[in-house]
Amino acid sequence: MTIHDALTRHARQLGHSPAVVFRDADTGERTELSWATLHNWASKGANLLLDHFDAGLGAHVMLDMPAHWMAPVLCLATWATGATVVVGGAADVHVVHEADHPEDGDLVVGVGMGGRPMSPVPADALTVVDVLGQPDDFVDDPGDEGAWAIGGRTQATLLAEGLDGGRILHAADRVDEAMVFLVARTLPAGTALVIARGYDEAGLKRVATEEKVA
Repeated sequence: MTIHDALTRHARQLGHSPAVVFRDADTGERTELSWATLHNWASKGANLLLDHFDAGLGAHVMLDMPAHWMAPVLCLATWATGATVVVGGAADVHVVHEADHPEDGDLVVGVGMGGRPMSPVPADALTVVDVLGQPDDFVDDPGDEGAWAIGGRTQATLLAEGLDGGRILHAADRVDEAMVFLVARTLPAGTALVIARGYDEAGLKRVATEEKVA
């Protein structure tokens, strides 16, 4: 079984219940993705990575961006194609955030609603709008559970390390290996993930209560 297989199963079983919740203390943003929506976004992202960047088995996709709800989407999309997620070093696809350095990105996540850019991006860069234009189903899953996923772990290894639970809260300002590992160990196991950016300790306690994190 691959990570995409597991996500597909949970999307069918859990449907419209929450899978990913993103909270931003600075902007007040709260974005929620159901299991069905997460699977749809991941499938669209996988189609874009494969069709536009040829990012399949052996490729590396770098997430160089603040913590954001697109991070788990792009992790899952990358693993669907059999590619590896990295957070530093060389990569075949460089994902950046509009607020950072969009001129360096192959794929730009914007600051607007739905991750859309609010200002012009480089002419040769793609954006979340291009992700939305992809087919809803990803049919080119290589089915390789031995594909490298992150940090020297294969998809099979991370699936075996899955965390059972209702919801897990993760506080982070930027995407790092810890977040990527948590994505791999929660969502494919059917455990929802709440990502909180910019909160102090009191704020995190409030988020945990509001989002019903055990």
